[in-house]
Amino acid sequence: MGYTGQIAKRHAIRFILQPTALFAAGCTALPDWHREDRTSIVELHETQPGLYPEGSLPEIWRCSETEVPRMLQAVATIDRIDNVPGKYEYHPRNTPLPLADSESQGILAALADIRNYRDRTTCDFTPALRITAVGTFGTTAVDVCFSCSDILLIHNESSGRKPGRHAMMFGMSHALRLSMLRLAKSHFPHDPELKRLYYHIPDS
Repeated sequence: MGYTGQIAKRHAIRFILQPTALFAAGCTALPDWHREDRTSIVELHETQPGLYPEGSLPEIWRCSETEVPRMLQAVATIDRIDNVPGKYEYHPRNTPLPLADSESQGILAALADIRNYRDRTTCDFTPALRITAVGTFGTTAVDVCFSCSDILLIHNESSGRKPGRHAMMFGMSHALRLSMLRLAKSHFPHDPELKRLYYHIPDS
């Protein structure tokens, strides 16, 4: 089974086991799926390890404990991406833009905080941004969907326990979502689709 098939299978099971079915709740339940207080991955791992096996940052980023601090030194870029209709693929709109050292360290520090990972929603995943980090842990693309506040981590490993391509999807904490919005505003301030979200960013 491919990596996209593994995602579909796992999250289909999670959807079935949701305490309130989406179809039973109807469209009025949509705000509930976007709540900032979605259950953290750490808590879900403790209570449902079979469905949520990723309970630590090395498991999420598929790296060793010693490589976790090196995440902050990874080279990072940002893309504005579009989804390909009918396919689980996303294409960049532009040439990847390099992040400044302070931007790279800031967003990677947020992604290195296990407290920023939440249970994902059951909404359609339509990412707008891709953060790509290249480090000793390999290459990881983080696709960001602001519609459902979810992220998809796609790891490309040439070595390790399971070389190949691996993907996992998580929800974002409110703090991580704001960090992503600030990064988007910095690099795509006039984007007609994204700038309507920028008013959510509080004044510093």
